[in-house]
Amino acid sequence: VSIRPTLGELPKRELEENIFDLAIAGFYDKLPEGFYKAKLFNDTYSVAYRKDHPRLKGKISQKEYFDSDHAMLTLKGDFVDYFFEEGSGKKRGRNIVYGTSSFTAPAWTISSADMLLTGPTRLLKEYARYFPLNVVDCPVAVEPNNVQMVWHKQTHHDPLQSWFRSKVSRLVF
Repeated sequence: VSIRPTLGELPKRELEENIFDLAIAGFYDKLPEGFYKAKLFNDTYSVAYRKDHPRLKGKISQKEYFDSDHAMLTLKGDFVDYFFEEGSGKKRGRNIVYGTSSFTAPAWTISSADMLLTGPTRLLKEYARYFPLNVVDCPVAVEPNNVQMVWHKQTHHDPLQSWFRSKVSRLVF
């Protein structure tokens, strides 16, 4: 098994040319013709911060959230995002001070710095198993992440590929 980043894009050519067997992510919404998908799981978003954070203890408020520095998981390298502030209904940006496309690096960073990381709940809870982090509900509304696997029609009926997809489906639960 080889795992490679797709930088936020469907690896269409690689799937069509059988270079990749599957693509797994939560951002493959509209698929071109000739592709199949299967839902793996839905995930909510939470916030992680270091356990000995000087200002935060337990659940965080929207004010604490927007007043804090943030780390950001960014697949495309962009550092712009907005959340709707409850009550006012206005878009409000976060103060992003660190960003990475790596899903492993942020655990080390936020466990030793005074910043928040908003991310998929399952991922953040895994971080907290190995690093001194608190994981709390996100104080702003974020759409759940629908993680799915995608494959090309050429491999749809292949017995080995079907077996592999079934194994992947079972592993994520």
